[in-house]
Amino acid sequence: MPFRFEKLTIKAQEAVARSQELAAEAGNPQIEPVHLLAALLQEEGGGIVRPVLEKLGANVGQLEQIVDAELKHLPKASGGSPPGLSQALSKVLDAAQAEADGMRDEFVSTEHLLLALTSTKSKAQDLLSLNAIT
Repeated sequence: MPFRFEKLTIKAQEAVARSQELAAEAGNPQIEPVHLLAALLQEEGGGIVRPVLEKLGANVGQLEQIVDAELKHLPKASGGSPPGLSQALSKVLDAAQAEADGMRDEFVSTEHLLLALTSTKSKAQDLLSLNAIT
């Protein structure tokens, strides 16, 4: 069953939209989990992800630098269509839905997205794991 974007909270929708913007701005043909992680780290207006990471003892500034460096290593394409969801990001979104379902939450929030990033094999998971976020 395809992921239903209307099941995202407003903040989660903003994070997914921002990840698409990041991919488009960089000329990346696909939106990857690392784009979503970058978007969650940039969350404005009282987002929960940054405070959660700080509470876990993560060096968020260092994590942002590592994520930015990783974004620069992604493949680029010029012209054509806007970036689409990668298979890896699709798996992250499905895992976030499973997290929400497991918590009996009606909507997928940024917290569910973060949990999914820590549990779904991707470069974003590797970066979080390197920073002791599991």
